Amino acid sequence: LSIYYDSNIYDINNSISDNIIINLDKKEQKEYSFIIKLKDNYLVKTIYKYINELIDKEKLIEEIKLFRDYNNNFKNETDILLDNIYNLNEEIEDLILNNQNGYRSDNTKIINILLNSSPYKKISDSMSNYELMKLITWYISMKVVPAIDEEKFNELVKTAINSDDSLENVWRLAMNYDEHEFNYDLIDEFFINSHDAYYLAEYISGVLQVNKEKITNMLIKDNNIDFINEFINKYVPSSHLEDKYVNKIKEVIGK
Repeated sequence: LSIYYDSNIYDINNSISDNIIINLDKKEQKEYSFIIKLKDNYLVKTIYKYINELIDKEKLIEEIKLFRDYNNNFKNETDILLDNIYNLNEEIEDLILNNQNGYRSDNTKIINILLNSSPYKKISDSMSNYELMKLITWYISMKVVPAIDEEKFNELVKTAINSDDSLENVWRLAMNYDEHEFNYDLIDEFFINSHDAYYLAEYISGVLQVNKEKITNMLIKDNNIDFINEFINKYVPSSHLEDKYVNKIKEVIGK
């Protein structure tokens, strides 16, 4: 039995791994138990999911209640947050009953309440680069990602590069911030220097802002023949690299 979980928001027996492997073939092992604890980041991820429409309002309230009941760090502040959401619901119901003009969806108002709530501000402000990177890279190509500047983006890229499963994390970071006008030099260099043909192809095909001419020139300059041959022979179709660049690479390596 393999249990995969988000270690960024759950603490399971103080495990540092995202994957727990339980060998159920052992005859002497009659049962296995573990304790799950909600970290503070659970609330931030819940709000992140709601903003990106991965959960609805009912699920949002359910998860906030769970956070309140099992995390004592922000119990009173979370009660206030829930009250604000409930009060907003009553305001919206009154608008409907009175048939007043100007009624609109409560989604934007709820998001404002969530983002300006005391527990969200405190927790999100205290998150490390690693925790923020883990939150972002849990998903791919979200509509709404954390608002950051170029300096913070580079810090997150470096954090992803130095993390476990770095290729996947850097690729997901690149996908989420695609066309946000950030400089992708660090990411370009990472995928060339990693010499992983599969992820290079995924990067080229999935990220719109990738400069394919630049990547082609970097690949040629790197001059790792085994890496180039694997890319050309196995991953060119999935990379959607144009023929003019493929031919340029083949010409340089004599194919």
